[in-house]
Amino acid sequence: FALLDRGSTRRSAALAGLALALACWPKQTQVVPAAVALAWAWRWRRGAALPATAALALAGLVGAAGITAAWGMEPWRHMLTYTVGTYSLANLGLQALSHAAPWAILLAFVARSATGEGRAALRDPLLWLWLGALAWSLSSARVGSSYAYFLDLHVATALWVGPRLFGGGA
Repeated sequence: FALLDRGSTRRSAALAGLALALACWPKQTQVVPAAVALAWAWRWRRGAALPATAALALAGLVGAAGITAAWGMEPWRHMLTYTVGTYSLANLGLQALSHAAPWAILLAFVARSATGEGRAALRDPLLWLWLGALAWSLSSARVGSSYAYFLDLHVATALWVGPRLFGGGA
């Protein structure tokens, strides 16, 4: 994500796409933050969007082909079966109380400071990461989910709040 923001060359954008894809290999749920990063690039860094998307797609295809060649279709059945799962509003409530409620003040700080920064905040890839992670946290409604669905939200919150509280700005 940071490479997309800072990189102005096609090469750095392609490296960003590769990094986003590599994050998905060990943790398939990183597909959502990767998609958010690409959406941000297509909106704010059009020159970087195509090389990043192409690199992510190519690395994703290589990874998918490698998984399939090594283990056949079983990993895909496993990932889809356990990723989709069974949803429960009670589980979402429990997960939110356990993993989001303790962060309520910081989450509110992000929302308030982002609205206070206006249009400049909309250009910030960190806000996109935060909003994507906030929405993705709803997937913790899946029975059997854990704190891991909130890690991206916690990291994005800390990255947003830290400089604003302790560094005098972003």
